[in-house]
Amino acid sequence: MIRVAWDELGDLGQYQSDAELKQALDARWPRSSGGSLTLARRLLAFRDLEPGDRIVANRGTDEVLATGTVSGSYRFEPDYVEYRHVVPVTWDVSHARKLSKPQHGWRSTFAKVDAALFAQVSMGLAVPGTRPAESRTGDPVTLPEDVESVLEALDRKGQVILHGPPGTGKTRLALGIALALTGRADALSSPPEQRAPAQAEMLRAGRVHMVTFHPSYGYEDFVEGFKPDMNVTGPGLTLALTDGVFHTLCAQASRPPGREVPPDHRRDQPR
Repeated sequence: MIRVAWDELGDLGQYQSDAELKQALDARWPRSSGGSLTLARRLLAFRDLEPGDRIVANRGTDEVLATGTVSGSYRFEPDYVEYRHVVPVTWDVSHARKLSKPQHGWRSTFAKVDAALFAQVSMGLAVPGTRPAESRTGDPVTLPEDVESVLEALDRKGQVILHGPPGTGKTRLALGIALALTGRADALSSPPEQRAPAQAEMLRAGRVHMVTFHPSYGYEDFVEGFKPDMNVTGPGLTLALTDGVFHTLCAQASRPPGREVPPDHRRDQPR
């Protein structure tokens, strides 16, 4: 579990907004308005953690103690001596490690972990700046320089655009990065004909999706749009608001592991 202080605030469930919690913080611990508002927002984010959310426990800025999965809802334990704010967590200490360079965003009590960094830590891959990585079998793997460079950019910015003329290896590099982030760094050192099955397996699993934009590919295909509902019989044409690739992947990413999203997810009743 996670326990944090600020016990004098009482049950965080009583606060309806960050502004209300900020007032309570200012009354107890006068400080700059910006700082207390930031803390209020972080405390509410802690309170609102949901089962299935993933977290990292760290020591300082360069050591991971464990990764965890939230297993229950926030509660306040008034009879506890101190650190009365509690969120249940199931911990996995197998990911404990020293990082090759400090993560400056980890200086505060609560910090958001970049998705790319969390993937690297939880899958045993190299954090940017660390050459050795591990495959899914636990064997050490050295990441190609171009893959490591993009992973470092993802760590800094959270997104990357690969550009260049056709035939310069953009798709190859993108698939290599995806293999590294999904625990198949071992495939990067294989010949192309052996790497292809690993890429196909990764794409079939649904965690990575490739989209090719062309003149006939529209907003309705990528985000959402009304499409004919072939399950409805009767006269006339019936349309249903249907998620595109982007909405489908967002819904999939927001669900706990193991829960699949239908490939043609319709969000509204047919109309």
